[in-house]
Amino acid sequence: MNMKKGKALNDDVWHTVSYEKKSNGLLYFSLDNETAPEKYLYAYSVGDAREAFGKFSMSSYVFIGGLWKYVETPENRRFTYFVGCIETPKLLISKAFKTFNMYNSSNLVQRGCINKCDVENQCKNGGKCINEYTRTICDCRHTTFIGWSCETPDDIIVTLNGDEYLEFTVGTRLENTYTDRLYIHFTFKIEPEQRSGVLVYGHSFSIGINYVAIEITNGTLKASINFGYEALDYHFTETEVNDNSWYEFTLQHELTYISLELTRISDGIAYYRNETLPQPSYLYLGQTVYIGGGPVLRGYEGLILGSNFVGCLKHVNFGLNNILEELTVNHSSVKYVGKSMGGQPAQGCRQIGHSSVIFAQSNSQLILRDWKDGNLNLRFQLKTVQRNGVLLLVAIRSNKGHRGSISLRIVDYQIHGILELEEGNAVTSFNKSVVVGEHLNTTMWYKLYLAIEDSSITVMVNDIKASFQATDITLSPTSDLYLGGGWTNTDQGFEGCMQEIIFQSVEIYPNEVMNTNMVNGVTIGTCQISDPCLTSQLVCANNGRCVYNNKQEGIRCDCSATGYSGPTCQFPAFKRTCGEYYFAGDRTSGLKKIDIDGVGKLHAVDVLCDFRNGKIKTIIEHNFAAETQVRSSLWGSTKFQLRYRDTSGEVIKYLVDHADHCQQDFKYWCWQAPISWLYDEGVLDAKKYLPVVSMDFSREQKQTLARMSLGPLMCNGMLGYTEGYTLTFLKPSTILKMEPWTNGTLSLSFRTSRNNSVIFHQLRSETNTNNLMAKVYNGHTMEFSYRLNGRSDMVKLRTTRLLTDGDWHLITVEQSSKTVKFSVDFDNEILVMNEGETIKPYDGPFLLGGSLSNEVMDNPNVQGMTGCIGGLIINNRVEFLANVYHAQPRIVRDDIVIGCKTLCQENMCKNGGICIEGFTSYTCYCVNPATSGDHCEISKRTFLI
Repeated sequence: MNMKKGKALNDDVWHTVSYEKKSNGLLYFSLDNETAPEKYLYAYSVGDAREAFGKFSMSSYVFIGGLWKYVETPENRRFTYFVGCIETPKLLISKAFKTFNMYNSSNLVQRGCINKCDVENQCKNGGKCINEYTRTICDCRHTTFIGWSCETPDDIIVTLNGDEYLEFTVGTRLENTYTDRLYIHFTFKIEPEQRSGVLVYGHSFSIGINYVAIEITNGTLKASINFGYEALDYHFTETEVNDNSWYEFTLQHELTYISLELTRISDGIAYYRNETLPQPSYLYLGQTVYIGGGPVLRGYEGLILGSNFVGCLKHVNFGLNNILEELTVNHSSVKYVGKSMGGQPAQGCRQIGHSSVIFAQSNSQLILRDWKDGNLNLRFQLKTVQRNGVLLLVAIRSNKGHRGSISLRIVDYQIHGILELEEGNAVTSFNKSVVVGEHLNTTMWYKLYLAIEDSSITVMVNDIKASFQATDITLSPTSDLYLGGGWTNTDQGFEGCMQEIIFQSVEIYPNEVMNTNMVNGVTIGTCQISDPCLTSQLVCANNGRCVYNNKQEGIRCDCSATGYSGPTCQFPAFKRTCGEYYFAGDRTSGLKKIDIDGVGKLHAVDVLCDFRNGKIKTIIEHNFAAETQVRSSLWGSTKFQLRYRDTSGEVIKYLVDHADHCQQDFKYWCWQAPISWLYDEGVLDAKKYLPVVSMDFSREQKQTLARMSLGPLMCNGMLGYTEGYTLTFLKPSTILKMEPWTNGTLSLSFRTSRNNSVIFHQLRSETNTNNLMAKVYNGHTMEFSYRLNGRSDMVKLRTTRLLTDGDWHLITVEQSSKTVKFSVDFDNEILVMNEGETIKPYDGPFLLGGSLSNEVMDNPNVQGMTGCIGGLIINNRVEFLANVYHAQPRIVRDDIVIGCKTLCQENMCKNGGICIEGFTSYTCYCVNPATSGDHCEISKRTFLI
């Protein structure tokens, strides 16, 4: 049975308690002359218990200040020992008072009511000693010091950014936290860009409605307190506190008196509220008091907005507790709730300005709902490093029945404003867009403006404006307006920050929309976006540019306009020569880019590739016009410098040196010449004189007029594909053994008609298990099997062209320390090593045409190739395969022919038949079903009888 009376008895004041049990089972209890309602012991009403209690003599124990350790108590009751002073209890037993002896039960009980402050006062700097009977503490509230003895200056200042707050534990769930005294004190500063925020909030609804709420709303401070019977509101409308000045606020309550004081520290102007209550009032608070905001306080009793505070705090006291001091020393009573890396708010008072809405993920959204019909006006600032993403999206309809959307998108760091409308089942009946701004990934703030007025749509980035007209169409929304993305299944959303959002002429304050249905996945705080490329170890080669798109994709190298590809732009994107284009299957004459030295230092250049008549011709034009006048009677000596399509001399020299034959044609016309002829022409074909880069014409004594034409540089053929650079493999068991491939790009061309045939195999060595093999798996798949760094795997590269068509095909393997690019004709795949892995060079033999590995060749489905191999580039040189051939044993040479020897000849198959090359044999495919025979030479005739 419980009997309760009184509140807030921990006030360090003497209280008198009386307790009486009558013989009939009635209980009487009073506190300070206030009597609790009487209660009856249930045990007296059971059977004859009342008569039994009168007949028998029973022993009783009375414990003062605590329970004997051997006494069992109910599990749902929690007893603690009393700390304080008790006068000697008096017990009235059988009409006689007896004095209770308390001094023999424990050595922790001392005679007299001892004030430890009389002997243990260590408080300094004006601190007040508080007697807690077992110890003393110092009340430092009215000083500017903290610490156990008020010995340390209180210079702790924190900055809260609107996405963080503090929790102060007032008491445990099992403790009664009634209080007749309340003291709250703090100093704060808030900037003009902010207008609201909760400073202190504590509440409990378990015993009536109890709360204390201190909040800034619309720039002014409001305090509310409810003792369970009535809300008391105190609104300081005399001054706006969001003026970037320090303000000091104090709330004190004691029984029937409340006082509040707000002081601007810079000039000492103070504002007061004082009130005497009609009765003693006690505040009952729950377990937690929130400082600077809370989890979700919107809608709680006593608060108007319930938004988190954005600004600076210092000297924060709740009762005797200095909140920031306990936070700093990691006391368990104060908990920081936020995302700061250090587990505490920012130290010192930092300038914040406008709070940023942070779109941390691509699905984060801020939803605006005040556009109903008519004109739209939206302004905001944005900061991002994102390359592509949806910035804004709203569904719309027109007065003519169209449905669609308006969106703002970041596309390659530019803002695209897009209007899309559909009518009925039409795919698109109206689509307009504008592009404005550029390079938005500079981590700077950009001002963006979107307006819809009548049928005009305007988009502006900083001072650059673009607009378009939707003639005779009035637009209205059919959805909310989504900032930072859109609804499900739309494109990649926005990642970055927005601030100073003004929608329909009303400013959106970030801390006021947090924890509402206007936001999804966004946070608030200081925008700390930096370009990940600046801190990354990613190095993009060949003028590639590090770019960041979003968190999921991370950073990568943008190789566009570099002429290279691959993870770090290390692989050439173009073929080396016109010949490589030809052998890779591109037989269309025209202007093409070639990268003459592959991964070398020379850059790609434009050349004219001429493939007419099955020949390979490379043409580089220059800037010397046909029939240019080069001499005149009025001139002196003249000199002409030639440029070849901005191609460097190194590139042209490389091309000339690696061609079969190069030449330049010239023509010269002369009038009034001292010699007998008036016209001459010729060919320059000595490689050491090519190309012509300058022409000098000296002045003649006699009057002379002359004109000159110089043809482009023309190079025929391609080194690596002439007689000595190609071989024909006649048997699948024939293998050409060479030195290992150790550096540079590996490239070769082949032609075959066999599936499952090995083209080359770079073998392992005794000390290095790395190996690589290329095999025609089937007609449209080249299989690259490899073992690199102890890991075996394969790449099956699907090709566009049929690999067993007997025509030339180009294989290229480009390898760096961390990546390998496999290419067949114009199809490729890139293999990237794991983090921390590097590829060791190969050092085993390099085999052409097959493999010596038992593991490979014992497979009945694998064989060596029959066909041609040429254009082998290995270890940075074009291999003269005839020399390699002559170094082989005679038994090998018998099954290899120098040059690419084919059996199919022109007109070998009759009646339009197609010759299928087998290199050791051939087959005629009869296209016309009315023909047959080995050469399609037999015509089938049908006779009607």
